[in-house]
Amino acid sequence: MTRSLVYRAELAMVLHDPKTAAEMLTRAQAVTLTQDESEGAAPAFDNAADLAAALR
Repeated sequence: MTRSLVYRAELAMVLHDPKTAAEMLTRAQAVTLTQDESEGAAPAFDNAADLAAALR
């Protein structure tokens, strides 16, 4: 689910919708993951950090 939310945030950025991008990133950060899921989602978290920086 985290990857989907980050992907949706990326799409919102392409569509010039920073409000939705920020909402999707907030939702992605709120998802509780197991250790294995966190490791698998690491690239998505890296992308999320880049998007969050672009929103500032």
